Amino acid sequence: MNELQVDDVVHEQTTLDPSVPFQKMRGRDDLLRDIFDQLCLICCPSLICDIGAFNGDESYRFAHLMPESTVFAFEASPQNYQQFYVDSARFASVPNFHVSHRAITDYDGEIAFNVLDADEANDWQRGANSILQRTDGVTSKSVTVPCSTLDASFGGNVIDRNTFALWIDVEGALDKVLAGAQKVLSKTLFLRAEVEWKECWVGQKLASELKEMIGAYGFSLVGDSHVPQAYDQSDVLFINNNIKHLLS
Repeated sequence: MNELQVDDVVHEQTTLDPSVPFQKMRGRDDLLRDIFDQLCLICCPSLICDIGAFNGDESYRFAHLMPESTVFAFEASPQNYQQFYVDSARFASVPNFHVSHRAITDYDGEIAFNVLDADEANDWQRGANSILQRTDGVTSKSVTVPCSTLDASFGGNVIDRNTFALWIDVEGALDKVLAGAQKVLSKTLFLRAEVEWKECWVGQKLASELKEMIGAYGFSLVGDSHVPQAYDQSDVLFINNNIKHLLS
């Protein structure tokens, strides 16, 4: 990937407090986000998927950054889907945006989804819902939501005709998303995903195993925002080893 150097990426410089664990890696998260955006501009994926879209901020950004691409958001939380998509005019004038109320996993049907208790509109817990149970005892309620694989969400003809970029934030369930995306992954130019370095959700796979898994699907690691002893989650960015062929 000689065309893109880290020093070439223009990103907002923020003042960070190194005494705050999360802020030790915030700049690295921002840099990976900038590289993802630059890859979008360079490679022009026809479909960008925001899986675990929460409030739609990333989807909104992608849709305006890449007006020639189609952005698909997937959000499983009924409350988030209702507030941020159904009851919001934000995306009404964004023609290249589509949203689906479902969990993306490794089978099609319905699934139990754990919605964390959250009182404030911007509470972090609204973005930390999962098909898995948390290990820290945060109170949640289980609701039944539609689910499907990523492959089934598009169908073979759509996948064959397009290239993808994936932005995945599914709170411990990344391996299940990958397992249901064999066809999509073969047409994915690059992907960014959130991984965990300790068991935050019961039975989840951790960062090292997930990075090996993504590599086994034919991707190479571009970067990881992880800083030891800083935070239990990080972002990883991977690029398809077959990207030149996909772009041709």
